[in-house]
Amino acid sequence: MFTGIVETMGTLVGRHDVGGDRRLVIDTGPLSLEGCASGDSISVSGACLTMLDPEPNRFTADVSRETLALTILGGLDEGEPVNLELAMG
Repeated sequence: MFTGIVETMGTLVGRHDVGGDRRLVIDTGPLSLEGCASGDSISVSGACLTMLDPEPNRFTADVSRETLALTILGGLDEGEPVNLELAMG
């Protein structure tokens, strides 16, 4: 569950198409992911994504073609900012 309050801004630092889906790499800037694990939820510009391989300030997420089509995530280019919020614990 999310509060809807943006915790910080991150940056899209990588995107790789996989079939019709896309893998995003997000730098979380000042938001530490210490204690987070693969499978944890994070809101990225309002879309709930599942973190893969979180590092202290970076994670990847696979985004389906449906989510890409219906959210801002489909039009993002590398270097663009994203809103971030960790799920309530």
